[in-house]
Amino acid sequence: MDGVDIWLCGHEHINLDETVTTPDGGTAYVIESGYYLQNVSLIELECFTDENNEFSGFELTHTVLNEEDAYLLETGSDVAFENAGGIRASIKAGDVTYGDIIGVSPYGNYIVTKKLTGAQLLDVFETSLDIQVQCIEAYERGDDSAWPSSSGSYLQFGGVTVEYDLSQPAGSRVVSAKVQGEPLDLEKLYTVATNNYASASNYYDSLATAEETGQFRACDEALVSFFEQDEEAIAKTLSNQAMIPAEKCQHTDTEIRDQKDASCTEEGYTGDVYCKNCGELIESGEPILKTSHTYKDGICTVCKAKNPSANPSEKEKTDTQASAASPKTGDENHAGVFGAMLLLSAMTIVAFRKKKSMVS
Repeated sequence: MDGVDIWLCGHEHINLDETVTTPDGGTAYVIESGYYLQNVSLIELECFTDENNEFSGFELTHTVLNEEDAYLLETGSDVAFENAGGIRASIKAGDVTYGDIIGVSPYGNYIVTKKLTGAQLLDVFETSLDIQVQCIEAYERGDDSAWPSSSGSYLQFGGVTVEYDLSQPAGSRVVSAKVQGEPLDLEKLYTVATNNYASASNYYDSLATAEETGQFRACDEALVSFFEQDEEAIAKTLSNQAMIPAEKCQHTDTEIRDQKDASCTEEGYTGDVYCKNCGELIESGEPILKTSHTYKDGICTVCKAKNPSANPSEKEKTDTQASAASPKTGDENHAGVFGAMLLLSAMTIVAFRKKKSMVS
């Protein structure tokens, strides 16, 4: 689109700092700073005026400082950590003074190195992501008292590229991890650099218990050396993104689970649709009504129930006719009893009349 110089984005929740060419051949800046205040970007505009003191243009500078990159430069380590609570300020684009550096790292901490396996590094990544989730939940509730005591131990990383998915359960949020561009090897030993305070954090047991392999200058002195590099080297380092949210799965490959056929005794279920790639439930199934009975020779083949409306078989007809022609048990006994009662009544009447005649 023409006529727009700066795009401040927020929908994709990613880090962007790019310059694009507009349809009319002009330039526009596209900037986005992640989400949930995990990143804070500084935009500085230097405006220009013409001979009539009217606005004629501007220059934009946008700088994000990664303190852990200074640790990599200082120690030559594979990976660097910096706890979020150890970064106390940002640095504006332009000339950097020692006062700016002290504002970022005022504690006088020094850099140490340790050795961690790839499996221990993975545990560090997962722990830091868990702290991040707790901070996000506290932020969404708007309750200052809900912020976890570990919030300052959320880590910033250097030397790694970690793709993560916060929707997964704790301990399973790292989708992929690379160290210096190579896939993380769980059995390999890596050299990590951090400040002496973070190295003893009780939130990262494997880091705290690992033996120190080196001690280096103070953190602020390492930052001085970092900014003594040429601008190209600094800009290249600042463009690195260590923690990358995983792209949302497009669910291109699905499967149906828990499907069940209906019968005359039980309801069925169409089955739930799951993504085979990420395991997410895409669509819940629906119950299927019970089916009708399936009769054979008047009996349901599934539940053995009799068909109440079925015509009797030839055998059944024969048995019924035989029973009617030769009544047994109840029918026969009833007839005999009735006859005996009639005979007894007649005899009683005759005896009564004879007795009456004699009396007369």
